[in-house]
Parts: sequence; C-alpha cells; structure tokens
Amino acid sequence: MPKVKFRLAEKHVDAATKGTSGRRGAKGEPGPKGPKGDRGTAGTRGTKGTPGKSAYQAWLDAGHEGTKKDFLESLKGKQGQRGKIGYPGEPGPRGREGPAGPAGGESVPRSATLTRDANGSVASVTVEGEDTWTISRNADLSVASLTDTVHLVEVDRDGDGIVTGVTATEL
Repeated sequence: MPKVKFRLAEKHVDAATKGTSGRRGAKGEPGPKGPKGDRGTAGTRGTKGTPGKSAYQAWLDAGHEGTKKDFLESLKGKQGQRGKIGYPGEPGPRGREGPAGPAGGESVPRSATLTRDANGSVASVTVEGEDTWTISRNADLSVASLTDTVHLVEVDRDGDGIVTGVTATEL
C-alpha cells in the first residue's frame, strides 16, 4: 500500500482522533557544533576591596619588633664578595700641568726585561745594569709589592682595592 502524506489544517485535534503516544525513541547522535555566539555585555564592576597590610605591619605581625627604620635596615643583606677586576675604562680628561720638577742628571737609555708567570702577568722586571725587581700579587692579581735586593716597595690600598699610597723601605 502506498504511503500517504497529509497535513492537518487545524492545530487542535480532538481527543477522539488523537492516538496514544508511542514509545520514546533511542537517543540520537549529537548534532554538529553550532556557530560561535555573539560576545556578551560586560558585567558590572565589583566593589572595592579592603586595603591590605603594609610590609612593615606584616613584618611586625611575623614577630619582629622595631621602628620602620629598623624594618628598612632588616631588608639590607650582608656585604657581598668582591667582584672580578673589570675592564679598564675610558681615559679621563687630561689633568692640569704640575709644577716643574728639579733638574735631573744625564739620562742614560736602558732596556728592561719582563718575565711573566703562567697567567701572563708580569712576575719580575730586570732593568739593564740594576737589580731585578720581583712583583708579588694579591689574590685578585693586583700588585701587592715590589722587591729587589735593597728595597721593598709596598702598594697601599683601601677596602675597595684603590691604591692610596706606596711605601718604600730599605731591606
């Protein structure tokens, strides 16, 4: 028998023509993903929060005692180790000309011989016709002293390693 398709002209069907509900069908497969929706409107601004504790107050609450100055001092670490010697900087401006020195004797040209240690640093200096000067160095390789058979020349430095003077004594 051929299938007949029909439509009801009215939306309401009276109870006499309405049949009983059939069984519920099996769950179908999910449909394809729909298009992305429009962006929603921005939400309302939240209420302002309460102010937090200051770092000083948190320090006090952690069991410390003292003033804000004490707190700030507590943030400083101990002195670090001295760093490696840096590269030489650019030459500074030429200084003023100093006063004329006393007249010298006759100049005699001499040659000097340098010996170097395993690191390539100058270890000793021998000036032609004079004693050899031996160089001793600090741990950072800066010159500590020069000695020959007659003199000891010590290099004085401040805590930052800056040369503050030279002391020469006879041996």
